[in-house]
Amino acid sequence: MTMTDTASTDFMLHDPEKENQDGDLAHIVNPPMNLHIWTPGMDMYELVDIAREKKIEVTALCGLVFIPKKDPDPLPACSKCLEIAGELMRSKGE
Repeated sequence: MTMTDTASTDFMLHDPEKENQDGDLAHIVNPPMNLHIWTPGMDMYELVDIAREKKIEVTALCGLVFIPKKDPDPLPACSKCLEIAGELMRSKGE
């Protein structure tokens, strides 16, 4: 699966009124999928911090579109995001 495949999945969700449509999970936000916020040198943590502060939607690897509102560190990870991240890392030989 490529990033373009991920970005065009059939399970894309969108509801800016809800923080997270699949429960309280931490999602992996990939900078190339969020070029409306990302600038060169910015990591995913900075991207999420800016999105949370400015109330800007981001797209997770799993396709969920949401506005970050919570610190994701204490939350369990989204299994779909982890699966896709693993595939991306394996495809790059990491």
